Amino acid sequence: MLIADVNHDNIVEVLIPKNISKTMNLLPKFRLYETSEIYNLQWDGINLSENWRSRLIEGYTADFQVKDIDSDG
Repeated sequence: MLIADVNHDNIVEVLIPKNISKTMNLLPKFRLYETSEIYNLQWDGINLSENWRSRLIEGYTADFQVKDIDSDG
């Protein structure tokens, strides 16, 4: 989870990875995560609302970074 002002608009966002299991808890100690997504959430005064979510990412997301790829700020 990352808590930061990602787009520099003075509003703090929460970035959360969500791994999606295809086994649907059929086996109690086994999870097979085939896809994942990253959610961007923002506090709206009552709850966290979704700003956007990434496309489906193949495989398990263990960690992620937010970088300025083209160095334009």
